[in-house]
Amino acid sequence: MAIPDLTDLVRRERIAERHPPLFTRLPDRLFAPLASANRFQYWSLLCALHAKRFGPDAPLPPSSGFASREITADIAEELQYQDWSPDGDEVTPGTPLAIRAIAVFNRLRDAGWIRVDRMGVREMVTMAPAVAQFMNRLIEFAHTGPEFVSGKIRSIEANMKLLLDESTDGASLQEAARQSRALLEHIRIAGTNVRDLMLEIGSVDATGEFVRRFFDDYVERMFIGDYKELRTREHPLARRQEILRVATQVQQTQGVRERLIQWYLQKQAGHDPKRAEAMFERDIEKVEDLRRIDEYLDRLDDEIRRANKLALATWTTA
Repeated sequence: MAIPDLTDLVRRERIAERHPPLFTRLPDRLFAPLASANRFQYWSLLCALHAKRFGPDAPLPPSSGFASREITADIAEELQYQDWSPDGDEVTPGTPLAIRAIAVFNRLRDAGWIRVDRMGVREMVTMAPAVAQFMNRLIEFAHTGPEFVSGKIRSIEANMKLLLDESTDGASLQEAARQSRALLEHIRIAGTNVRDLMLEIGSVDATGEFVRRFFDDYVERMFIGDYKELRTREHPLARRQEILRVATQVQQTQGVRERLIQWYLQKQAGHDPKRAEAMFERDIEKVEDLRRIDEYLDRLDDEIRRANKLALATWTTA
């Protein structure tokens, strides 16, 4: 049987990242309430329970969880301010509040949002760690504002330079790789859709200057908070070549390379030397992908210019 070479192993690691096993971490039916006719009500309920019981801002919960009657009472308190449509839950506006709360409790339990364990004669409610983490991510996404490239670049550079210190392990490389990928992806999706922007402006009687200012401001308000400063010499993005230089140094300096691969071997690769090296190379490649950032920014600039022209042409002929 042929032994795969390093290039093939790196490719496999990249493919594995593109198809992460989501439902080995989350319950299969977790999304069912959020895909129902009452999805807005379920989301509001989940946010309320997260804030009051299971989230980082909630008081420290009992180690055994909360009594089911407490969670049911929390649900009932929220339900009395909501309008629900029939959704196969036997929950209608005419159903008594206590029964509606129990039905919703059961739906959240069956979907996996809450976990119920029996302790003697009592049922105790917790939220599984992976589900709680996922809920945190959803709330963060709902509150997402513009990213600032300056902060990301500073963090990536700091993590990369730490790798040259003998006391630093591969966690810094992994974090730099994660941030590099996230930064490129954020800039890529910032290529805004012209139709969405036209809907944002509406039927404003716009001047050419207003249109140009609007598109730049829209990108800064929604996607990249420091978009107008990206091309200046003082912006941290100008230091991307230094990050690439450090990445090359890390990859080519034998002692640094071996130390970091050893960390991947022990912490990430299940003590498989070939896979550890592949994971190291994959993360180095992610950082080196920052050389493409100008390509992404040029494309964003082109899309904004096209949006400007289309908007101006539309209002000129209106």
